[in-house]
Amino acid sequence: MLLSTDVGALDRVSALISGLGLSRDKYEDPLFFPPKDDSVERQLGFFLSMVAIDHRTRTELTDFSAEIEGRELVGADLLYYLGMGVYEDRRSFTPEWLAHLTPEEAKRLLCFEENCVWDFYTRIFLLRDLGRKVRESFADLLLVDGLEELISNLSSFRAFEDPVRKKAFLLAKFLDGRDLVRLEGERQVPVDNHLIRIAMRLGMADPSEDLLERMRRDIELTREEDVEVRMTVREIWKEVSNRSGVEPFTLDDFLWPFGRSTCKEKPNCRKCPLSEVCRANSTGRYWKEPKHTLTWYY
Repeated sequence: MLLSTDVGALDRVSALISGLGLSRDKYEDPLFFPPKDDSVERQLGFFLSMVAIDHRTRTELTDFSAEIEGRELVGADLLYYLGMGVYEDRRSFTPEWLAHLTPEEAKRLLCFEENCVWDFYTRIFLLRDLGRKVRESFADLLLVDGLEELISNLSSFRAFEDPVRKKAFLLAKFLDGRDLVRLEGERQVPVDNHLIRIAMRLGMADPSEDLLERMRRDIELTREEDVEVRMTVREIWKEVSNRSGVEPFTLDDFLWPFGRSTCKEKPNCRKCPLSEVCRANSTGRYWKEPKHTLTWYY
């Protein structure tokens, strides 16, 4: 087993998170998201498409960032900003548009000037697959009895085939926060590299000696090992949700930006609301997340 759960650390983190007064984001910033009064079908097309290509945007060799309106947009922020530029074209984000997306057209979505996201053609493939498999309407995907059935429907698309369902739960979070759909069922945080790193640094996810050695030597996990690690981390954050009383989507609204702005590779512990229960802060050992093969899963 690559990761085990430290229950004591889990209790301490949960107690602290319960007092933070966290609340849901409504995803209304016009720089990144469509108007809430637009048609449901257009909004669904946007969110399905953007989440389908919302995986790692930066690598050790590439950068994907730009200064826009006085703001430094990095990674996913820049991606969604470009998506909104394309969204202004009423012909965009329909099944037909996606199914026949050309590389030239995709540059509007995946490139800022000459700076294109690193796996440009893979993201085109994922969008085309989405467009070709939707019969007529994106809204048909929501004709389901609950969250589990929605996730099952999404799994037929290549972009959403990840066993840990990172993108599926991210999409559900957006749709729920925007009041586009209310689905009963067990919610989970959409686990990505930020949530893995945070869980390990806080001491809740305790790496085995084997995993520690591979992290020291920067050795990649296999695809199966990566799934195992993320599933363990997903269950840890589920327990934090249960013990803190903060539901998973609200918890993720806090954790994802926290991982990007505070608990980074070089963390800003002075601004961290969790520093008093953080194992990394007390020991001075700030692990990065385990190295994994780059995929379109997260």
